[in-house]
Amino acid sequence: MKQPYEKFMIVELLALGAASLFTFIALIKGYTIMIILGLLLVVGSLIADSLVQWHLYRSIPSHAIKQAVRALLVFIFTLLFLLRL
Repeated sequence: MKQPYEKFMIVELLALGAASLFTFIALIKGYTIMIILGLLLVVGSLIADSLVQWHLYRSIPSHAIKQAVRALLVFIFTLLFLLRL
């Protein structure tokens, strides 16, 4: 039987894999937009991990809240980086 949070785990892994690929290519080629896209994929991965933590530990939501705050901070810094270009 599949768990209800299994979709979030797949999204998390796909986002991390895509982020690794985009940032690796961006470091080689020097494309700034790919670095930003990689950071946004990391944000998506953190959000998916937060949702998995929320489903697993409903009685202790602090893990999920910490991951959501991390995702928010990375998103804000990425947005500031994008606006500085």
